[in-house]
Amino acid sequence: MQISSKPVLRVAAALLAFAIIAGILLFANGLVGNPISRMLANRSARRYVASTYSDRNLELEKARYDFKSGSYYVHVKSSKSIDTRFSLNVTPSGKVRYDDHEFRVLGKSNTFERINDEYRQAIRRVIDAGDFPYKSYIGYGEIAPYYERKDFGPLYGLVLDELALDKVYDVMGLAETAGHIVLYIEDETVTVTRAAEILLNLKSIFASKGISFYAIDFDLIKPRGDDKPALDEPRVSVQDFLYEDIYEEGLAERVAAADQALREYYAEQDAKQKLE
Repeated sequence: MQISSKPVLRVAAALLAFAIIAGILLFANGLVGNPISRMLANRSARRYVASTYSDRNLELEKARYDFKSGSYYVHVKSSKSIDTRFSLNVTPSGKVRYDDHEFRVLGKSNTFERINDEYRQAIRRVIDAGDFPYKSYIGYGEIAPYYERKDFGPLYGLVLDELALDKVYDVMGLAETAGHIVLYIEDETVTVTRAAEILLNLKSIFASKGISFYAIDFDLIKPRGDDKPALDEPRVSVQDFLYEDIYEEGLAERVAAADQALREYYAEQDAKQKLE
């Protein structure tokens, strides 16, 4: 008696289909998560916040999957405090691993970001304006955080521990001692004299917009033909050049000295790397 091969083929085809579906589901789970784990993450997050931060009026967003870590993130915020925003990290099984409340809220990271973002946008508006007279392929501003130690340049910046949650700050007032601008300008004339001239004009432009800063990183280079700076082209570079040092008398000499100091610093760093 001969057994038909058709039932066997049907079973094999069904198993293959199930295997393909399982593979697709497994791939999708690793990429976007799954509804059950998302539900567990949301439920665990609500319980965690209710028990850990019961004295706050906090709102929770829906859990989002992060395929890089394989975890879910639940963003939490307060409707009454602009600086009270943090996230929970939750496993697919619904266990809260940690939250970043201490860093983001108590550590004043959110407060600093709010101040820094306002300053960045102010600088961006000036650089992007149609009447900005220079071509800049790198240009931004920031409120520098204070570091206890720097390898090059003066110590300055905003001390985060001194910030107050939800306080409305005079950002330009803070920028007088913590504002840092970075500008790489392309120009046909690359000389110390031209760099000094541009720096003086930049100070005037920002001042006319009510924008202050404490120091500037400034590079002057030739226009780039292929969107890449040529290493052998002339270049004038200063780092953390102080606002108070940007005035006409003797400016070219100060720029030349700052450019030389930066070149020597880079040479020292290169020499150290070769010895390592």
